[in-house]
Amino acid sequence: MLRIHIVKPALTALLLALLAISSSLAADPFENDYSWMKIGENVYADQVYIHVEMEYAPLNIRTEDGIVSTGIPSLDAIASAFGIYSIEKTYYMKESPKDPTKVDLSRFYTVRFPSDFGPVPLIEAFERCIEIEYSEWIPIDRQFYTPNDPRLDNQWHLEKCDFETAWDISHGNREIVIGIVDSGLDMEDEDGFAEIHEDIEANLWVNPGEDLNGNGIVDWDEWNDEDDDENGFVDDFYGWDMTRRDNWPHDVWAFDREGGHGTHVGGTASQVTDNEIGCAGAGFNCSLMYTACYSNREAGFIQNGYAGIEYCVNNGAQIVNCSWGSYVPYNNSNRAVFRYADEHDVAVFAGCGNGDEDGNPVDDQRENRNHFYPAAFDEVIGVSASNNRDGFAAWATYGDFVDLVAPGEGILQSFPHNAYRASNGTSFSSPLTAGLAALYLSEVPDLTPDELLEAMQLYSTDISEQNQDWNGIRYRINAGYLIGSTRPKLDMVNWSLREIEGNGDRWPEPGETFAVDFTLENMETYSDAEGVNYLFETDDETIVVNDAEGSIGDIENGNQLRVTGDDSPEFTVGESEPHYSSFSITFSTENFEDWSVTHELELTLGHPAYMLVDDDGGEHYQTYYANDLSAQSYVHDTWNVAERGYPGGLNTYEYVLWITGNNEAPLSESDQDLITSYLDNGGSLIISGQYIGDAHGDSEFHRNYLHANHTMDDADEPRLWGVEGNSLTDGVSLLLIGGNGGGNGRRSPSAMEPINGAETILTYDTDNGETGAVFYDGDDYKVVYFGFALEAASGLGGTTPRVDLIQALLSDMGHAGVDNHRIGEVPQQFTLSSAYPNPFNSSTTVNVSVPSLTPYELGVYSIDGRLVSLLHSGVSTVGTNKFMWNAGDVSTGVYFIRLNADNRTLTQKVVMIQ
Repeated sequence: MLRIHIVKPALTALLLALLAISSSLAADPFENDYSWMKIGENVYADQVYIHVEMEYAPLNIRTEDGIVSTGIPSLDAIASAFGIYSIEKTYYMKESPKDPTKVDLSRFYTVRFPSDFGPVPLIEAFERCIEIEYSEWIPIDRQFYTPNDPRLDNQWHLEKCDFETAWDISHGNREIVIGIVDSGLDMEDEDGFAEIHEDIEANLWVNPGEDLNGNGIVDWDEWNDEDDDENGFVDDFYGWDMTRRDNWPHDVWAFDREGGHGTHVGGTASQVTDNEIGCAGAGFNCSLMYTACYSNREAGFIQNGYAGIEYCVNNGAQIVNCSWGSYVPYNNSNRAVFRYADEHDVAVFAGCGNGDEDGNPVDDQRENRNHFYPAAFDEVIGVSASNNRDGFAAWATYGDFVDLVAPGEGILQSFPHNAYRASNGTSFSSPLTAGLAALYLSEVPDLTPDELLEAMQLYSTDISEQNQDWNGIRYRINAGYLIGSTRPKLDMVNWSLREIEGNGDRWPEPGETFAVDFTLENMETYSDAEGVNYLFETDDETIVVNDAEGSIGDIENGNQLRVTGDDSPEFTVGESEPHYSSFSITFSTENFEDWSVTHELELTLGHPAYMLVDDDGGEHYQTYYANDLSAQSYVHDTWNVAERGYPGGLNTYEYVLWITGNNEAPLSESDQDLITSYLDNGGSLIISGQYIGDAHGDSEFHRNYLHANHTMDDADEPRLWGVEGNSLTDGVSLLLIGGNGGGNGRRSPSAMEPINGAETILTYDTDNGETGAVFYDGDDYKVVYFGFALEAASGLGGTTPRVDLIQALLSDMGHAGVDNHRIGEVPQQFTLSSAYPNPFNSSTTVNVSVPSLTPYELGVYSIDGRLVSLLHSGVSTVGTNKFMWNAGDVSTGVYFIRLNADNRTLTQKVVMIQ
């Protein structure tokens, strides 16, 4: 059938332009900053959002040959260039709202395309279309322990600093008190009645000296108008109002447009978390002590702040936060209170300011009088601000007095009248850091301020490289790292199975017992692990765990411990078919009873009939085949050539699926020898790759074992058709575009012609119908060879899904549906066969039976013991391996072929004749 593809000239020009855009994007830095993006980890590799301009919505979406079209030339050109196979509405809103000021969800669409491109080129291409208002990446959402505060998702600063990981370890401690020296807290309604902010009240410090019954609650009868703790302040349950000099530290400016600063600051430090209300606070459960130091004259000014610090120090605060200051010369009177706090081991945090009097950032090249105080005092931990890309917040102050950096843009926290607001400023960077310090002191108490600062800098994220022009912008707080350091960090560096009782091969099979040996590392800079114990578990009912628990001793941070011998967990395999199984090893320590970490181990029990060899040079195309095999419940092993070298034990599998993807240097000589040996032993092989013919098309291996003559490096065609009347591919059609496939189908699909008994099973959709795949079905072995990336067969546009084709291949080769078993039993020991022919006049062959991946040596020796030819040294595949000695120019006479293996020597005498 003749198929003609027509592309309109205007569309072709636009397509070429878009391809040029894509090419330039790959080579040049993007205009936008995507340095934060980790494709496949925090954003999807194969999806983006688009928001369509109102006049072009809704889109008229159709699919042709697996590619989406909309009738809009620019969008259709992008779809063709990037292989877009799906555009669907993102939300369920059907029509645009009549009010144009309302949010219109109906114009959002999700675009899906092959993951090879990644999201950035698509975003950039769509943003050049007048029909698209904007395009964005799609974040990957995961389930972890997360507080249930409804506004947590909008608190980007907590995620940026990994507070959720920190909260997995610590929820803070009510005994750790943060002194908030600020404008006070929202504690009254408009009529003057007591009403404390709903998301802060439960975390307020209650003065134990005034709490007469010690229940942690302020009862009415305790308001006795007496100084019960004799600290000079009457009934100071929550702190003190330094301006009005009373025991109700309310922010009198809470109702003013410029007010509410102290409420916002305290909430950032430690508002109540995991209470289904409002936002989350850094300190989680840590207490807040308030001193109200506002000005009676105007909102935004602080009076008596230094007296407020003194109050906090004297009444048990371990942390004090000051989100205020000024660009004035050094002042000894003010510094004295910070020296006083330092003497009492109270750490004071202060914001470094938002610019000088003219709004300009201040650097350390200016005179010292321009430093921002109190942050610049030596006894104060100065905190500057960063943005969501870990860059310096342009409005903030930097300099030699900056000790730490924390997010300071768009910080959403509590605000007066049970409200919430996002604000900018080092005013919020500082309490965020103070709250983290309180969380850390909850786990590591009794630190001096210097020790606390040292730890917070050590366990921070270094952002200095991207902020080289901003002195002091280096140590961005990292809550997960800091709080995580209070526990060990045990990482299983490697693990392996050790056969205790069985047939000597590497597969755990019914009736055999194995041990799990592993190396455990306690990462440097984390806590020492004392008295490490493990618990070995599985849900697999066919497994009997013999040693489920064990003790392996201490592991200091930075050290490793190898667990083997009697210390290793053991298991025995019960009667079962080959199947996938999983185990878990949970490690705990005696010095941290509330801490444990679990590692999952995945393995295959029994010997599968199928081996998937991943030879794609480090790509991930093997996952498509793994999914296809799993869909048909075919248990298989996988071997990664890039990581492990050539695969051992190949001869013990009935069926091998070898993929090279877009690896431009596939099939080393060792790989070819291995495949040759496998086929010589009666194996069945499916092999696929774009560059196999390009690299090896003129080799004997390609002609004699793949049974193909390479004719063309690139057929430049994504469609293939099955051969009419062929039992394997009649009715099959393939589209190499991606979508549900690898997306690499257009890269050098090779053409060939079948030779040496092979037949064509797929042809390209070209004028001459060049061959794209051949099948050799011989008495000795079977081979299916694809000259293209089979993983790119998407199944889109009504074409044949790859999984169906693989099922058909397995069925035709006679393996689908049979019991999983080996071609032959694994040898019990090394053996050396008789040479054939013998005597010989040019070459002779011997077989070596190999029971396990044990190194051995096979050589030819003269009658006087001299090594004439080394045929093999090292490991080889498990099973029967064939070796040929080509005698060449050696003299006529008697020689010995000697096998040295497993502390045994086996010899065969051969006679060379002319």
